Amino acid sequence: MCKYIHLRQIITVAILLNILVFYSILFLKDAIFMGIFGLFCVVLNICFVPSLKREFEYSDIIHAFIYYFTMYIWIVYLIENNLIFKIHFQMNARVIGIVTTCFLLILRAADIKNIARSPINKIAIAKNQFVKEFVISFLAVVSEEIFFTAFLINILHGYGIIVSVFLSGLVFSFSHYLNRWSSSMFKLKDYYFIFVLGIIKGVVFYYTNDLFFSIFLHVIYNSSDFYLLLKKFLLNGKIDNVVLFNDYE
Repeated sequence: MCKYIHLRQIITVAILLNILVFYSILFLKDAIFMGIFGLFCVVLNICFVPSLKREFEYSDIIHAFIYYFTMYIWIVYLIENNLIFKIHFQMNARVIGIVTTCFLLILRAADIKNIARSPINKIAIAKNQFVKEFVISFLAVVSEEIFFTAFLINILHGYGIIVSVFLSGLVFSFSHYLNRWSSSMFKLKDYYFIFVLGIIKGVVFYYTNDLFFSIFLHVIYNSSDFYLLLKKFLLNGKIDNVVLFNDYE
């Protein structure tokens, strides 16, 4: 199992564990403790759940629910503490969020074209595979918005917009680097794009407290991925149940 764990993951887990112990001893602020504890759980899942699937065979949908569990479970904390669904209607923030996210997508246009030309995106997939990959992709978006945007920004809200939004975006971007497939899927500039996306979503959420709109912005950014997935489904050619989402090999 150890051969499927990367050094960067072990280092991150060790650092977070030490910070968690430090804050639990001092017990400075409940919000900070909850944030570090939540992040620690997410990192543990990112690092070790893929190896679990290597050892025990189960469906990809179940794997996705287990993988993202430590992100979407915090919706309970947010609801219990009345931290979301008190939506503030800030039209300017929403418009700016949509415009900047679309602009970010335009900046990625060249990379998206290159990805579309890759051989794997020319293999048709069956309906059941399309549905499965779509559900997993959407589940990823929702769980990431619950944790990295709604949860982190709410517990850091008292530190102001700059600190809360910056840390939320930074952790959001770094979590993509921790994934096993990061080396094959992302380049350095992709992390900058993801970080900027985190900032955009963070600012909009800070002013609106609207989780659904944050999810909407994330879907806009990921629209190219959903488009490529749909394109593979609509292809007239050889159907191959190729695994598009695989973070454990």
